[in-house]
Amino acid sequence: MCVLRTSALHLRKDNQNDRHLQLTKIKLGANVRVDDEFTRIKEFWLAKVNVEGGFTIGGKKYQVELMVLDNDGDISKAEQNQKSLIEEHRVLATIGPDESSLAIPTAALSNERKTVMISAESTNPATTQNQSYVFRASVLKSFEGTMVAKLVSTRYGITKAAVIYQCGDRDSEELANSFKEAWQQKYGEIVFYECIGIPDCSLQLDFESVSSIIHRLAETSAEVLFLPTNELLSYSLIDTAKSNPKWTNGLTNQESRTQSSLIGRLIIGGDHIFDTSYLFESCRTACEGVLAVETISSSEITKAFVADFGKMFNGTVVSDDEALMYDSFGLLKSAIERCAVTGDLSLDRECVRNSLSSTKGYRGISGDITFSGRGDPTKCVNFITVIKGEHVSVAQSCP
Repeated sequence: MCVLRTSALHLRKDNQNDRHLQLTKIKLGANVRVDDEFTRIKEFWLAKVNVEGGFTIGGKKYQVELMVLDNDGDISKAEQNQKSLIEEHRVLATIGPDESSLAIPTAALSNERKTVMISAESTNPATTQNQSYVFRASVLKSFEGTMVAKLVSTRYGITKAAVIYQCGDRDSEELANSFKEAWQQKYGEIVFYECIGIPDCSLQLDFESVSSIIHRLAETSAEVLFLPTNELLSYSLIDTAKSNPKWTNGLTNQESRTQSSLIGRLIIGGDHIFDTSYLFESCRTACEGVLAVETISSSEITKAFVADFGKMFNGTVVSDDEALMYDSFGLLKSAIERCAVTGDLSLDRECVRNSLSSTKGYRGISGDITFSGRGDPTKCVNFITVIKGEHVSVAQSCP
């Protein structure tokens, strides 16, 4: 456990009357796995808040106290931490666990106690479902898949799509299915739709299976291949496809090929496929021209954030996880500053929930974020490509 002061929700009794409470500082809680990424983003955010003199509410400055409890990735500990933050430490709002397995039960506890919780990374719909006090910073996989389909159709004029996803992986299956549904309803035909298995947490792939599925794919009229798969599997599929003459030379829409400046037919991956630098090295050549979903936007605000973060941490490149955590802190700050907090904790917690749920166009590192009365954000999905071995922002797909 660590307690960091730059400000949080502390109350002072006025004439010993509980009905008259004065707000002296804003108290927030974080129930997370305390690793290097969280530590960096916490320090960066607190430093920024300190420079600003704390939170500005009603024209006044209030210090912030951040109570951090490490859940160690354990469900039971995460639940205990959340109860402690809400009931013992009496925080105004919380940053909740990233992992959906921890976020879902913790969300229920927060909602029962009418205290805002925001999870930076949980993508399971159950985290926010029927939980009016619970929010997330990342978009749902179903939303992401729909935005991928929209980009492919509107930017490249493609009508025939293929999908290869991971058997038994919930996120991969949800991305694949949402892309498929959106594509068939609005944009064109799915000519190939298969899953491929990979052992849990394994770095070993069945290359015969990879070769076989790409061989069958190359025989189709698909103009685009969507790969909502993990990095290792994505790179293997991309490399095998780029080595298959029928795939690289079989483009049916020459206009699309010219527009996208790609070799062969278009390939687009899901989020995080370019995140791990040592794995990306194995695909730097084959991944040339491949598109992928990217969490971090290319806005001027983001560029300034990335530069300042690098300066503070000796050139460290900000990760997607850090960007979403930073946005979670920022969303809470923005909601609290727009709220007429009084020092009455129950009323203030409700005010923060109402303020956060009505957020419109918050300028986050992952893009502009809007909540429309519920905990799932709406924002544009960012896309990057690889040009001469480097990541380059290429487009956004917006609702």
